[in-house]
Amino acid sequence: MPNNTHVQVEIAQLNIHIVRQSQNASLRVEPTLVEEIKKAQHKDKDLMKIREQTRENKALFFRVDDKGTLWYKHRICVPKEGKF
Repeated sequence: MPNNTHVQVEIAQLNIHIVRQSQNASLRVEPTLVEEIKKAQHKDKDLMKIREQTRENKALFFRVDDKGTLWYKHRICVPKEGKF
């Protein structure tokens, strides 16, 4: 049997789960909580102000990562509005 560890790691990183709903198995892909937070960050006025301040190096301890996600230290910034 071939070693498929790399495939298992990739699936874990994508947060994919197979859910058996009946006799036929189906795969349902849904956004993760983190993905929903990332999208919602761009709709929050306060977080957009902080994002702009990070470009000007005026937001101490805030950063935007290479995927465009806003962080405070090691914590993701969650918008005030939304169902999280």
